[in-house]
Amino acid sequence: MKDTESLVRAARAGDLAAFSGIVRKFQDMGYGCAYAILGDFHLAEDVTQEAFIEAYRNLPKLRSAAAFPAWFAIAAAGLHGPSVYQPCPWKPSRR
Repeated sequence: MKDTESLVRAARAGDLAAFSGIVRKFQDMGYGCAYAILGDFHLAEDVTQEAFIEAYRNLPKLRSAAAFPAWFAIAAAGLHGPSVYQPCPWKPSRR
């Protein structure tokens, strides 16, 4: 498998196969970050999918291809982005 920087550069240039490689390489990390915060299997899957969509849309804004892992972890952890990262209002609080 290609290294992360090569995959990111290729994906920025429009190579969808390269972005698929990024997804395969980082899907477990993304899910782990989301699940650690949310504690809900299905919601963590949704957040991970949304984080990949956000990453794809925002690849041109990424200053350094080498920064992708940390940048993606932040998206998967829900520290920025759409309100999908907020727990459902009807879910009991985990205090």
